[in-house]
Amino acid sequence: MVSKRTKLQLKIILLGDIGVGKTSILNQHVAQLFPSTQFVTRIPPDFLVKDATVNDRQVTLQFWDPAGHERFETIHKPWYRRSHCCVLVYDINNEKSFQSLKKWLKECHDACFHDMHNSPVILLGNKVDDGEKRQVTPEHALQFCAENGNIPYFETSAKDATNLQEAFGTAARFALGYKDMLNKLAEHDKSLVSVEQVNRKKVCW
Repeated sequence: MVSKRTKLQLKIILLGDIGVGKTSILNQHVAQLFPSTQFVTRIPPDFLVKDATVNDRQVTLQFWDPAGHERFETIHKPWYRRSHCCVLVYDINNEKSFQSLKKWLKECHDACFHDMHNSPVILLGNKVDDGEKRQVTPEHALQFCAENGNIPYFETSAKDATNLQEAFGTAARFALGYKDMLNKLAEHDKSLVSVEQVNRKKVCW
């Protein structure tokens, strides 16, 4: 009997200050639920799963949400492992959450992606449905993106799902591309090891 091919697992993490709407964004995107109180927050931070087709390939997307535990640094270290894309989130009506992006981006680079200008990262400016209170202009957000490797930027709403499909579609493509790159590097490393082993045998002979 032919076994079913296992879907590729892609891990996408969300980072940003508490209260910017990360959990609400995920609940809306994955299950079309708003407000986020319709989901029970679990400890430790957990993830939501969604099957998707990305570049004609079947994948399972794991969306990891710190769910209010951003303040506990000890949770972050293992939480970042094997991530394939980072989604930075800030509240366009909260200047402080925008200023915190530098910290979150640095933490993401330190823990996951070491090439600051070629990393699978996107930026969401959330709560655009309440834009009358806006404190951060799109120009400032785009400037931040340009200064940090031309990060793709989307203004979103967890309430009415504005731009969520487009944003997470980009995140999924970034995650798949990064996963493919890691696999190629791993295959290259295996090839180098094999060559070294053969050379050692020749020398011993």
